[in-house]
Amino acid sequence: SATRAFSPCRMKSWVPPTSEVTMQDSGRNYMDVTAADLDVFEDDVRQTVDTFQEAVDPVSIVLTLDSSGSMKKSAELVKSTATDFVRAVRPEDSLALITFADRPTFEHVLATNRSWSIEAIRKYTASGGTALYDGLWNSLLHLKGTRGRRSIVLLSDGRDENNPGTAPGSTHRLDEVLTLQRQVGATIYAVGLGQNVDRPVLERLAEVSGGQTYYADDATALASQFRRVVEDLRRRYVLSYSSTNRRADGNWRRVEIRPRAEGQVATSAGGYFPPTE
Repeated sequence: SATRAFSPCRMKSWVPPTSEVTMQDSGRNYMDVTAADLDVFEDDVRQTVDTFQEAVDPVSIVLTLDSSGSMKKSAELVKSTATDFVRAVRPEDSLALITFADRPTFEHVLATNRSWSIEAIRKYTASGGTALYDGLWNSLLHLKGTRGRRSIVLLSDGRDENNPGTAPGSTHRLDEVLTLQRQVGATIYAVGLGQNVDRPVLERLAEVSGGQTYYADDATALASQFRRVVEDLRRRYVLSYSSTNRRADGNWRRVEIRPRAEGQVATSAGGYFPPTE
């Protein structure tokens, strides 16, 4: 009933999930900040920050690699740079690997055993179409049941399409992936390789998840872009607040983190779903 839904006990029974944020200047250089440097708004209502600290908790990461036929010419550099990324991930972070061509393939589940990732990357081959959305769908599903910080690092050189380029490559659509991302709350880092990459899609994925998009004109630039992903993972803050809207209505809450100083950029996920009664 309405009376039960808004009783004081139920109003205090939940808090919004913690928000991750990165702060950069106009040149995309990372900045050291405090809670006094930003404001938090939920549905345009200012909130009071309860806690603010560096994000040091372990991260569950799914490395999601495009293995379609168009990646053949870049395969060796993909293998070497992906291996370097695996070795740069902190020992306490868990890593899973998914490749996608005509369909996604689980190379291994989340684990801290880096040899699993390195061996799977060593066997990387490229052929077939680009089931980009299905690869992301499986990556998100794998993270859905995990606790703590969650991220996807995506590498692709194209757009979602079958091998002949005449139809979609996935059974899932982009809107389905975006809906699942909201439910899972995983940060997506998208690395686009070459000139045929679907930039609007990659940028949308990063925008809604609080991640970043990086581009490499050719495979020789992949190493520097993967290093930027590693830096972003290490230069994030987490904050918490108690929402002024205590309704457990299950409706999407839009969260915006705004820097107080001119020329600064805050990147964070777009919001969360509160519980239902």
